[in-house]
Amino acid sequence: DTSYGYVIFNMGNNAMQTAASTCMVLHVFVSFCLNSQLLTRAIQVRLFPSNVSANNKKEALQWLCISTCTVLSSWLVSNAIPFFSDMEAIISSLCVGPTTFGFPALFYLLACRRNGKVVPLWERALCYCMILIAIFFVTVGTGVDIYTIIENAGTYGRPFTCIVGSISS
Repeated sequence: DTSYGYVIFNMGNNAMQTAASTCMVLHVFVSFCLNSQLLTRAIQVRLFPSNVSANNKKEALQWLCISTCTVLSSWLVSNAIPFFSDMEAIISSLCVGPTTFGFPALFYLLACRRNGKVVPLWERALCYCMILIAIFFVTVGTGVDIYTIIENAGTYGRPFTCIVGSISS
């Protein structure tokens, strides 16, 4: 018996799979709408700070352009990597190492420098080791993930192709 990584594919073709798929689509739509609003606002505040909350046509046009670029960028990323687990792996490789090891050590050293605190040599060496571990995880992890995507493309198809039929049947 074959088991697929995506849970919905393991449910069989029945009403439960349809209901679960519908709930998943709704969840993704709502999550995307909420997150894209925050991202659009953050981009607009940085690019056009004088027009934020101006309530005029110029602000609305800027919002439309930023929102459209956000949707198109999301579509490109989601279709360039057709294997969801591989996309998650790349995101993890790029984010987990720095947020777990690199940023805390770096921010600690920067805060100490800013406040004039002398960091003992052993502690500074430990922080530098943590930063090097983060760099290692990012480079090696991302390299392995890119290799895996290339391997999966040979098995399931190239980017921007539909793989649902080949996986679920």
